Amino acid sequence: MDKKDVKKVAKPVDPNFLKELEKKGEANAKIIVKNLSENGNVNVAMKSVENVLQKGFDDFEKENGRKMTYGEMRELYG
Repeated sequence: MDKKDVKKVAKPVDPNFLKELEKKGEANAKIIVKNLSENGNVNVAMKSVENVLQKGFDDFEKENGRKMTYGEMRELYG
């Protein structure tokens, strides 16, 4: 069997790390929603949401040495 056919097994992700990442994301989202309701600028709000998501992806990759799987994205962001 070629090496390219062998799938890498990812190390398990610490559930506490995911919960902490989720809490940070929710806290940031609340601020974004509050700002949106106060100033009504949807474009700024959407860019802020994108930044929160990207920060979560970056933090996950830094902590785990790999990108999130689709399942992990769904678990974290719904």
